[in-house]
Amino acid sequence: MKRKLLSVLLVLVMLFASFTQVSYAAFSDTTGHWAKTAIEKWSDMGFIAGSGGKFRPDDKIKRCDTAIILSNLFGLHNAEKNTFTDVPANAYYEQAVLKVKNSGILTGKGADKFAPEDSLTRQEAACILCSILNIPASDSCNTSFKDSASIASWAKGSVNAIVNAGYMMGSSGEFRPLNNITRAEFVTVFNNAFKEIISSGEFTGDVKGTVLVNGSAVLKNCTIDGDLLISEGAEGGKVVLDNVVVKGRIISKCGVEALEIKGETEAEQVVIHSDHKIPGKNPVNPADPSDPEEGKGGHWEYVIDIEATKELLESALSVSIKEEYPTVYIAIDCFTIGADKFILAPVKEQVRPGTTAAQLLAKEWGEKNMKYTGKLSGSFYLHSISGIESGIIPDTLDISDLPACLAAAAGSILKDGMAKNNEDEDVLGEFDYTLQSGWMYSVNGHYPNVGMGDYPLEDGDVVRVSFTLCGLGADIGGGYSAGGMSSANYYTYNHLTKGIKDYADGKGSLSDLVTAAKKLKK
Repeated sequence: MKRKLLSVLLVLVMLFASFTQVSYAAFSDTTGHWAKTAIEKWSDMGFIAGSGGKFRPDDKIKRCDTAIILSNLFGLHNAEKNTFTDVPANAYYEQAVLKVKNSGILTGKGADKFAPEDSLTRQEAACILCSILNIPASDSCNTSFKDSASIASWAKGSVNAIVNAGYMMGSSGEFRPLNNITRAEFVTVFNNAFKEIISSGEFTGDVKGTVLVNGSAVLKNCTIDGDLLISEGAEGGKVVLDNVVVKGRIISKCGVEALEIKGETEAEQVVIHSDHKIPGKNPVNPADPSDPEEGKGGHWEYVIDIEATKELLESALSVSIKEEYPTVYIAIDCFTIGADKFILAPVKEQVRPGTTAAQLLAKEWGEKNMKYTGKLSGSFYLHSISGIESGIIPDTLDISDLPACLAAAAGSILKDGMAKNNEDEDVLGEFDYTLQSGWMYSVNGHYPNVGMGDYPLEDGDVVRVSFTLCGLGADIGGGYSAGGMSSANYYTYNHLTKGIKDYADGKGSLSDLVTAAKKLKK
């Protein structure tokens, strides 16, 4: 019986999408290692992993593994189409490679090669970090290395800057630029660079050094004696700076739209990477200086002061930019348990390009009303939704309230009087009523094969977050089945997609849409 229950729970985790919890234990081969503290810290945060209980700290780090670490660290979720001939489809590193390429952090070697199995050199690592931190190349180095002549001309300025900043150092008077950087060295370099990493929630307190924000978060009443870097992981969300003093720069890699500045927030300057040209501002990196309309590297970079940034946020900046934003739709329902209304009636929203389905859900329902693991920008798994209107969720199931086809298809799985497995009347989540219950999502009537945090929305997408009562999604047309229940394909999603969009566009009544939503497939 225990084995059967474990099997069901494992299937639930996989099908509901998206996130497997990992407990990070101490690695057997880092005991006594000089980088043990940094390795275990980054492992606990989920940015690195080993295999077979080992981390292999002194092994060379491959480019494919570098891509995985950087994708995790910065919460990247926009992947390019795979045009690399040496990156197999569905390889464990494929999506990470395509995400770092899209972000510009790590590109290929030549037109169609990524060289995933190649090792990363120390001078290459210096260039990557220099680019990520927006640190200008330096003509001189405050440390004299005996092998400085071995540093490539294209890397020399970056190596100088990274060494001057204290993020990398040499050994025995040498920098060893052509040596392959080890896994331990790579983790240590990034551990040196980022003194605090904030993924979500509210952060208060002072930090001496660079702070990385890779998701929606609130920074309040704090002083950062260094730079504040906001990565692409905050795209589609919001980073609130409330009475924050940044003694260095605020660097936003996801545009100005992700920022909200409140109180007496200060900074030396603000560096903005934008997918759109900001009206009235001159970019610092046009591909052709004579043509400021042409962005370099897929984005425009602006350097402005904090007051100009506040003015942009308070102005109609979004008017011209948002005209190009995707228009998407979302609704939340639990008709499978007899509800006669939507939890969240269909709404229409314009979102920043790259916004994920999870970020849209958090924006419309409120992140505080969601219990989840992972991040809104990746590896997202929704446990439960709270704040549901009183009367929608029954304490016990009444089979007569459920659609006849659902009760018939479920057979002995559903019975009168089945109680909800938590006492909170406004919360609905996994394992309520049955061990096959939980939240799933569809887009335009189909179920993506990735989790909500890894699905970037496109113009016109209709997202429906639905509660599956039994069959692991069979009752809502998910195509899965469990416990002897075949797919009932309970809802006809094609007509719901149009109905949700029409209602959010101001056409049709909600009561008609609810009736259509509860209509059985013929």
